[in-house]
Amino acid sequence: MIKAHIVPQSDNVMVHGNGAALGSCLHAEELQAEGKFKAVSISAILLTPTHLDGSHFSSNDTSIVYICNLRDIRGEFDPRKAKACGLKKGRKLGQLQNGISVKSDLLDIELSNCSRLSFCLILVHPDDAIGPPIPGPIILIVDCPTEPHAQELLSAQTLNAYYSDSESNSPETTKVVNCIIHLSPATVVSSQVYEKWMRKFRSAQHIMARTTRKHETTPILESSARIATRLNYLCPQLFPAPSLLSVQNDDVAAPNFKGSISKVCGISAENLLKFTLRPPRRLGLDRSSVQNQMTSSVFVKKLLSDIPEIADAAKNISTFWHKPKEDEVELYGINGADSAVRNLKCIWISHIHADHHVGLARILALRRDLLKGVPHEPMLVIGPEQVGEFLKDYKKLEDLDMLFLDCRSTTVAKWDEMEADAMFDKDHQMSSEGMNDESRDHTMLTSLSEDSSLLRCSKRMKPSTPVDDVAEAFQESSQ
Repeated sequence: MIKAHIVPQSDNVMVHGNGAALGSCLHAEELQAEGKFKAVSISAILLTPTHLDGSHFSSNDTSIVYICNLRDIRGEFDPRKAKACGLKKGRKLGQLQNGISVKSDLLDIELSNCSRLSFCLILVHPDDAIGPPIPGPIILIVDCPTEPHAQELLSAQTLNAYYSDSESNSPETTKVVNCIIHLSPATVVSSQVYEKWMRKFRSAQHIMARTTRKHETTPILESSARIATRLNYLCPQLFPAPSLLSVQNDDVAAPNFKGSISKVCGISAENLLKFTLRPPRRLGLDRSSVQNQMTSSVFVKKLLSDIPEIADAAKNISTFWHKPKEDEVELYGINGADSAVRNLKCIWISHIHADHHVGLARILALRRDLLKGVPHEPMLVIGPEQVGEFLKDYKKLEDLDMLFLDCRSTTVAKWDEMEADAMFDKDHQMSSEGMNDESRDHTMLTSLSEDSSLLRCSKRMKPSTPVDDVAEAFQESSQ
């Protein structure tokens, strides 16, 4: 986890979208997001690679690079310079610090004391008493899933202003990037194209988030790891130890991977690793929250030394009978959890709560990736209308391979109404067999165009739409 410390303010956060794809600049609509942080600009660069034959990838293969830039900090006010320009203590000093030019209190000051010769006898400008601003820190979040994306990243003209080795940029005009978070797999990061791009940022701190999957076996919450380890000690047949949740490392780096990363000062990401952005004196990595390697012997020793008469949170619930379910990750492990996600057919969201639906998109995206290239049916998601709107907006960013059904359409009365409509349409279709082919085709096209979407089930839903298949699947799953 990378945590950014930003000074809270009451103003809105300005989010600007612009991208560069295929050598052209794409300007997205400017957005505003309400928040408590001030003047954080976020730019998005779209990476859409091309095949060797010149054809484009599909829109689902578009990757995004985010540029996060904090507002510059105003320079330090120097009272001695203000006094030299003829200002006395009072409200004028406050106005000058707020960027307002003020009149000098003295008329006999020397011209050499002011930088603006033509106005020094009348006005004192903020630049005369305030030092240069401190540039705001810049971080990049880079996701290059394939080498063609890396090639497109290297040729993106929008990033030229951030390159330290660019001949067109002077040290004064170059925007210094402080941190780059790499979400790219190790096979891409170790490529020559990607390494060449990384070398363009000489002073940036590179954090590699996907070069290894060892961190997935490290528990994030100590309390959860403690309970799992103790249960494993008591009954290892039912509760595997956290350290035994092995992960198949499919992100194997090239032989020269370690050497390449060391040359550009890259480090592997860890759970609870922080990169502090503000205040400037604390700019950089912070490992204070990174947990030390936890061993099972420590938890077991604490278990055996506990006094039974002293209650704790775990003992308070120990009197309840708990039957482990097959959908619990403690029984599956990480690889087993992937298999469980592949076999998902339907998800029901009862009501809107952040802990119920926020992670839904991540599960759908994981299932899409796990079943890529394998024939399968889209995931059926049933929930309130607000969940459908949430997924509809999220699908603008990436395809989730799902169909949504409003839960209001799953009542018995609604199903009976749909069946009645289906019977009516069937009788109507039989009565229209005498129509000519052209009229019949026109009628079928018209009926299919009347809201065949699963986002809202209407009374005129036709039997030829996917709703019948969804209803059948839902009834089978509920039995």
